Amino acid sequence: MVSSTTVKRDEGLLARPAVLAGRAPTGDASCSTQRACCEHPMTPEYSMANTREPSRNPSRYSAYALLLFLCVALLNPPAAFAQSPDLLQAYDVPGSPQAIAVESPSRVWFTLPEEGAIGLLVQADDGTVTVTTHPLPEADSEPYDIAVAGGAVWFTQRAGNRIGRLDAATFALREYDLPVAGSEPTSLAVLTGTDTAVWYTAPGTGRLGRLTVNSALDGSFEEYQLPAGDIAPRPQDVGIQSASRIWVTVPNRSMLYQYQVTTGIFVPVQTGAG
Repeated sequence: MVSSTTVKRDEGLLARPAVLAGRAPTGDASCSTQRACCEHPMTPEYSMANTREPSRNPSRYSAYALLLFLCVALLNPPAAFAQSPDLLQAYDVPGSPQAIAVESPSRVWFTLPEEGAIGLLVQADDGTVTVTTHPLPEADSEPYDIAVAGGAVWFTQRAGNRIGRLDAATFALREYDLPVAGSEPTSLAVLTGTDTAVWYTAPGTGRLGRLTVNSALDGSFEEYQLPAGDIAPRPQDVGIQSASRIWVTVPNRSMLYQYQVTTGIFVPVQTGAG
């Protein structure tokens, strides 16, 4: 069953679960940037007590002038910026959204783990927003991460131990059960081509996995065990550099790993004390 709700933009405080849409203003600068710029002491080249001729370095004077200009600009933003419309828009959704993926400027997909559903927010040309939810067959499957690629919506089901595919046009659902129980698939990244490669992390088994799906939507799995160590690896996020280079985070080891597909080697990169 698919439920549909038409919602309006909420310009007040967020009292309910919502999907937020924001845009960055032109000429925006953070307070920390302002402080760093305007509190930086400028040491004069010479004073009245200095009898030496000041250095005549045009580039240095130009740098000081530019720095002063930036400080003034940050403390006095353009009037157009001060009068700009709301930068943050909130839309009510029927649940607690976790991850989000943008198909187009008017179509935004998101996961609803607690509700066991996939959500879609569509904005019409007149600004009207409609939110639909697509419940999964297993209510407690906990859809978690989500990506849109090749006309399909891909998502992990952390408690359901599977990868889901929802056709973005027809909403037809296809599910692929992971080969090892208790894998807890969490994050995913998708690479499209002749076949679609869906890379995912499985913290429950300490593995990086790949689901390969052909044009007939038949799928096959390959999983790669992360290197052993004193701490059992729990990979979390995954990113695709290329078809032969995959990156994965392992926060409980304070490590990044680059997986080299052709050699099957995990190259570690230390990110902290670990």
